[in-house]
Amino acid sequence: MKNYILRKLKYDPHHLECILRPTLPGAAVVCAPEKGHCPGKNFLDCLFDSLKQDETGKWLFALKSTLCQERIDVTKIPELLQSKDLIATLQTLKKGDRPVYAAIAPAFLSQFEGLDDGKIRAAFKRLGFAGMIEVSLFADILTLKEALEFDAKIHHEGEYMLTSCCCPAWISMIRHMHPHLLEKIPASVSPMIASGRVIKHLIPGAAVVFVGPCLAKKNEAKEPDIADAIDHVLTFKETKTLFDVARIDPETLEPDLREHSSYQRRFRIGPRDLKPHPPRQRNQSQSYASGWHSGLQGVIE
Repeated sequence: MKNYILRKLKYDPHHLECILRPTLPGAAVVCAPEKGHCPGKNFLDCLFDSLKQDETGKWLFALKSTLCQERIDVTKIPELLQSKDLIATLQTLKKGDRPVYAAIAPAFLSQFEGLDDGKIRAAFKRLGFAGMIEVSLFADILTLKEALEFDAKIHHEGEYMLTSCCCPAWISMIRHMHPHLLEKIPASVSPMIASGRVIKHLIPGAAVVFVGPCLAKKNEAKEPDIADAIDHVLTFKETKTLFDVARIDPETLEPDLREHSSYQRRFRIGPRDLKPHPPRQRNQSQSYASGWHSGLQGVIE
């Protein structure tokens, strides 16, 4: 009688698994498996069941079950194995002992053409990320900080500041080729580092994965004095590989929208596309700063 009722209800053991196992620690790419899929399996389970390291530490892939092809695009595995950062990110997600947040650079609007932030955030969450935050929010905050610093320090014609602190390659050039200009650089970290530090302040124990277009960011994240901020750095190409391997098409997902920054997204747009904005009044700075602080908690998920 019991089995008859379960059949009538179209009971699938995997449905109970979906309830008992939180989606954050184990990335459930699909929580309604097709007929014949092994109950309880998800992308990360299938991937790491099929991965092993040899005696040299090299990762090798051998598909353990053909059923896992529902979760893994095996044709993309060679690209995945070429990136140590991709493997490290997936290991952090698979471990599941802390929330993992993606901090994405403003250039995503041109790199993932046709996709808005809501669909990309939904794709990250489908992988097992706790949330996605736009780093452009912290570019906004640092722009205000540097504007206030400029106003406080620059009083006479001929005085100047260098304000491209977001680019590690540019900072490296100043350090090695023009060290006399170091004193002209504002005492600001990059938006990437700021985003990681704020997320970890608001969510103690969280891991942060920066996603952007620049390889130099991988080295910046390892600088000893700022290495506490970012756990892993992925390029947009690596991120696309990650979505492809997990058979996630962001375009088909329901957007997961959040209110984030606006002006600094223009970092990714060419000069001909920029339009001037009226200057803000000096007495507005304090209200902007307090508004950002009170709204940060709401945008990191």
